[in-house]
This record gives sequence, structure tokens and C-alpha cells, in this order.
Amino acid sequence: MAARAATALALALALALAAPAAAHRVSPAEVVAQIGGAEARERYGVREVAPDPRLPRLLVVRVDARWDALPPALRRETAEAWRALWRHAQPQGVLAVAGPDGRSRVGFDAAGRAQLHEAVGADAGAPPPADPAGAPRGDAKTAPTRRR
Repeated sequence: MAARAATALALALALALAAPAAAHRVSPAEVVAQIGGAEARERYGVREVAPDPRLPRLLVVRVDARWDALPPALRRETAEAWRALWRHAQPQGVLAVAGPDGRSRVGFDAAGRAQLHEAVGADAGAPPPADPAGAPRGDAKTAPTRRR
């Protein structure tokens, strides 16, 4: 059933993008409303959708643990459809999908294909565990540095 929904979403998106250039252009606000709508909230676990205030071409989609529970193929197809829709409304638009822990759940290669980033830890919403020395684990941007 999920694959059928993803196929329907992809088909609807393809038809919308295939419309003549003179047709109605989707506005960024319409994209935010569509991705953040009740259906996406229920089906994909979307919690919040908004352009970054400092970089308006960056659309941040925040999802809950339901996103991580979806089949990988459905997550890839959905993220690619969201990215294509956003880029149709916002030229050179960038899409970010952030999980409940604030970490990226999807990256895109140069061709726009989604690369999934899996949740860290047993619970997708759990913060990263601390190491034995007490320093939190994380990426270079969030982990404290030690002077030598």
C-alpha cells in the first residue's frame, strides 16, 4: 500500500511539473502547505515545514520517528518528490529532512537522488550517547573540542 501511495505521489508530481511553462507556477507557500499538510503529517511523520529564515531557498522538513519506520524506498521516493516540488517553486532550492534528534535524515547527490542517513542509537529520538570520558558524541560541529 505504501508503494502505491508513493507511486501516486510521484505520478502527481510528474504531471504537475510537465505542465506548460505558462501554467500556474507553484509558490513556495503552496509547497510548504502541501508538504506540511494533514496527509503528509499522518503518513510521513512531518512535524514542521518552513524555509530557513537566514537562507530562504533552504526548506527544512522536520519529521518524527514515523519517518524512520517507513520502508527505505518510500523515504527515498518521498524525499526526491519533495525536493523536485521545492525546486519547481524555488529555483536552486535546497531541501533538508531533519529527524526528531535534529540530525539530517536525507542527503542528495548531484543528480538529485536521495541518500538516506539512518537514525543514530536504538531510539531515533534519543540524543547521542556520551563516551566513557563524559564527552558527548556527535559530529565535529556539535562535539566539544579538547585542547592538547
